[in-house]
Amino acid sequence: MLEIYQFAGSTAQGLADQLFYEDWSVRESDPIGNPGVLDTQANATEVAMAQAAIDAVTAMHEIYQAANNVAVVQEDRFAQLRRMS
Repeated sequence: MLEIYQFAGSTAQGLADQLFYEDWSVRESDPIGNPGVLDTQANATEVAMAQAAIDAVTAMHEIYQAANNVAVVQEDRFAQLRRMS
C-alpha cells in the first residue's frame, strides 16, 4: 500500500484517484446543471477514506519498525488503526 501511495505522488488525492478510478471516472459531476459532464478526480469523501487508509498503513508499518528496534516517533497508532475498522 505504501508503494501505491508513493506511485500516486504521495498525496491522498493521488491515492484516492487510483483506488476509486472506476467510481469517479463514470460519475457525473453536475447532473443538474451540466448533464453528461464527468468527474475528473476523486471526491472529498473518497480522499478522506484514502487518507485514513494511508494513516492506518503507516501506523502498521511503524509498529513493525518499533518491534524490530527501529526508532519511531511516539504517537497514538492504535487510534489511527481503529479509524479503519
